Amino acid sequence: MYQRIVGNRPAEELYDVQEDPYQLMNLAEDEKFKAIKEELSRELKEELTRTGDPRIQGRHEEVFYIPHYKNLEQRETR
Repeated sequence: MYQRIVGNRPAEELYDVQEDPYQLMNLAEDEKFKAIKEELSRELKEELTRTGDPRIQGRHEEVFYIPHYKNLEQRETR
C-alpha cells in the first residue's frame, strides 16, 4: 500500500472506472486492452498537436524548467 501512495507512477495507466472506481487495477499492460490504449494514445496526440502543446512539439523544457513569466516573454517574441 505504501508504494501505491508514494511510489512512482507507471508510464501508462488505464482503468475501468466502472468496475474499479478506486483505480487499483492498472490495465495498461493487459493485451486485451491494447487496441483501446492505442486509440486513446492517438486521440491524445491529435489533441496535443491541435492545441499546440509544447510537449508534443519537442519544447517541453520551456513548460517545466523556465519560469512562467519567461514562457510568456518567449511566446510574445515568436
